[in-house]
Order: sequence, then C-alpha cells, then structure tokens
Amino acid sequence: MTSSAPTDLRGRSAREVVLSTLVIVAVVAGFYLLYRFRLVVFLLLIAFFLHVAITPVVNWLVGRRLPRAAAVALVYVALLLALVLFVLLVGPMLANQASDFADRIPEYYRMLRDKLIASPNYVLLRVALIAPPLPPSTGAVQTDAEELAQVATFIADAAIALRVLLVSLTIFALAYYWNLENVRAELLFLRFVPMERRKRIRAVIDEVEATVGAYLAGQLLLGLLVGAATLVAYLLIGLPYAVALAMLAGLFELVPLVGPVLSAAVALLVALTNDPSKAVWVVVTAVVIQALENYILVPRVVGQSVGVNPLVTLLALLALGSLFGIPGALVAVPLAAIIQIALRSSVLNLDREDWDAMGGRDKLALLRYEANRLVYDVRKALRRKTGLSTAAHDQPEELVEALALGIDAVVPAQERGEEAAS
Repeated sequence: MTSSAPTDLRGRSAREVVLSTLVIVAVVAGFYLLYRFRLVVFLLLIAFFLHVAITPVVNWLVGRRLPRAAAVALVYVALLLALVLFVLLVGPMLANQASDFADRIPEYYRMLRDKLIASPNYVLLRVALIAPPLPPSTGAVQTDAEELAQVATFIADAAIALRVLLVSLTIFALAYYWNLENVRAELLFLRFVPMERRKRIRAVIDEVEATVGAYLAGQLLLGLLVGAATLVAYLLIGLPYAVALAMLAGLFELVPLVGPVLSAAVALLVALTNDPSKAVWVVVTAVVIQALENYILVPRVVGQSVGVNPLVTLLALLALGSLFGIPGALVAVPLAAIIQIALRSSVLNLDREDWDAMGGRDKLALLRYEANRLVYDVRKALRRKTGLSTAAHDQPEELVEALALGIDAVVPAQERGEEAAS
C-alpha cells in the first residue's frame, strides 16, 4: 500500500514530462514550419483579408437574389476593371513622375549634403561630413558598362514585375475561391468541433470577419481621403511630383504609426532640394492632415473597430515588417486583432463584454454611456425634423432625459452595492 503512491507519482511525473516535451517540440516545429513557409502563409493572409473586404458586397448582391458564384465573379470583374482603368488613366503620369524622381535622387542627395555643409550649425555640419559623398560621374568613358547596367536593371525590373503579377494572380485566385466556398468550408470545419463549442466558434469567426472588414474598409477610406487631401495641398504648394507623393502618402497611410511620417519625410526631402521655402508648407500640411485624421477622421471612420493594444500593434508591426517588409506592416494590425480575438476566446475564455470590462469598460459604465448616447441621438433626430410643435418636440426629449437621469441615479447605487458585497 505504501509503495504504490510513489510509483503513481513517478508514473504521473513521467507522463507529464513526456507530454510537456511533445508540446514544446510541436510548438518549435510549428514556428519552424511557419517561418519555412512564410510566403505561403502571407499569401493566405492577404487572400483572407481580400475575401473579408469583399464579403459585404457579395452578401448584398446575394440578398438581391443573385447567385453567389455570379455575385463573386461580378465583384472581381469590377475590381479588375477599376484596376485597369486606374493603370490606364493614372499609370503613365505616375510612372513618369516616379521614374523622374528616382533618376534625380542622387542630385537631391548631393544638393542636400552641400546645403548641410554650408550650414553654420555645427550638428548639421557634422551630419553632412558623416554622410558619404557620391562618386563623380564618369562621363562617356564607361558607356558600354552603363548600357550593360541598364539592360541588367531592365531585366531585374521585368523579373520583379512578373513576380508581382504572379503573386497578385495567386492572391486573387485564393480570395475568389474563398469567397465562393466560405460558407461550405465553415460548415465543414464546424463538423469537427464539439456541439457545445460550435456557437462560440461561430461567434469568433463572425467577430474576426466583422473586425477585419471594418478595419480594412476604414483604412482604405482613410488612405483615399489622405491621398486626395495631400494631392490638393501639394498642387497648391507647387511641389514637384505631387501625384507620386500623394499616392505614396495614401499608400503609407495603411502602415500604422510610421507610415505617415515616412511619406512626409520623402515630401520634405523633395521640398528642401527644390525650394526650401516650400518645406515649411510641407510640414504644415503634414501636421494639419494628421490632426484632422486623428481627431476627426479616425474616430468617425475607424472608431473602435479593432481595439488592439498599442504595444501589441507595435510588436506586430516590427515582427511582420522585418519578415515581409511593407506588405507585412500592412497586415500587422488586422493579424494582431485576429490573434487577440482567438486568445481571448480560447485561452481566457472571455466574450467581448467581459473583455471590455477587464479594460475598465464594465457593464454599468457601458449602460451609462449608451444612455447618454441615446439622449444625444434623440436630440439630433429632433433637430432635423421640421414642422413639429413645441410640445411634440419637447415630450420625447424630456422622456429620454428622464430615463438617462434614472439610469445615472441607479448606477452609483448599484456600484455601491457591489462594493459592499465585495
């Protein structure tokens, strides 16, 4: 009797060691495979995000009694037509400006370095001396070598363009079939989930699609608005390459935290080398657009659709940016949101309301917030309606205000009761 307990403990400890070892090996193998096939995983992520962005339009067309296959095909044909029109209308001008700007980068660098050397500021002078000078032009001595270099550059550019085309076609094909078969695939996946967990898993899938879809729609709209505002401002300033710089600003708007700074830095470099007086207006433009974006556009367009912790956002941005460059930075925030939703649901076993309560937004605070929001919405709706008598205007407003006051009176008492009970 006395010798069986140590044997059971030893046996249990051995099983735990074996299981722990297997878990560690599985995690390490999973990370290795993820890194080894990171390009495939990245393409799947991009295809999933494209699928999520298109799903609302597809569902709207299906709701109008259009077959799902026809709705998906119609949306993708419209996307391809829009892309072709954009390339035909804006592409040549954008390509000319981008090519001209790339050819003049050495000249801009040389001019900027010369201005820093001529500056009376000691710090700027030291920066200019640290920056290496460009090698002098060799003229016509190496004409053949330059021609070979141009041919090699053309071949490299063609290879890059072909790779981008193939990757884009792969992403479109994956997203197309994802849109076409997502309902069937979801039902097939749920068959392998225990019955008691299917409702939660379906809720997680819906939340992921809603969160990522809202984020993508908001970011695309922000990119368009910021790009348009930047284009108008740069045209008024008279900045060279206004179209290319505005396109860059709209694209970098999709990169969180550092994107707007990088696009403004490129525009500032162009302004400094072209006309230093325009640099001040470039800085003013960047500050004004960022202020309008942060205080007006983001709360209204994006709002709290993602709700990812800023530290998690920064870590995801650094990790995916180091692995995939700018494309990785573009998908960092929605991927971090997906991971946060999955961890919250599977590891912490919390729903959205419990998660909000952990962040300080408890249910009583949410109730008070929603009551105040209801009062605001009613007042706004009544202001829009004309022709109402004073009594008809005041009665619903007074009723809603009384309801909000009642909630404000009940919530503190409820909070005191919870504190006393605890």
